[in-house]
Amino acid sequence: MDQRVAHYRRVDPNQSRSVDNAILVCQDCYRGHPNPALEWFPAEETVIVKATGVTGWNESIVIAWLSGFAKRYALIAMNTRGFRRYWSWEHQEPFRIMDVQDGRIVQVKCSRAREDE
Repeated sequence: MDQRVAHYRRVDPNQSRSVDNAILVCQDCYRGHPNPALEWFPAEETVIVKATGVTGWNESIVIAWLSGFAKRYALIAMNTRGFRRYWSWEHQEPFRIMDVQDGRIVQVKCSRAREDE
């Protein structure tokens, strides 16, 4: 994970630093900034078409699923030019990586299980 993005905070600030008292937070949360992932990122039309083809879902289900992905994924990379990459540990997710540029989902990458199908 990009160390410029990943930060740890104590779950209970009154307790000592330990693995049991740590939570991983993104750069936005660590700095007290609003996390845009808690809102909604619209998807490019090409992403919607790809997601529909890979999942077999209809367009409205794909759009609904894409609208909530960032709440389930971890932010693993970002830069000052508006790029963010999100990643999921969940193998059941149809996509493991989401790329966001300037607040829009511009690319999704299939999970390994989907790539093997």
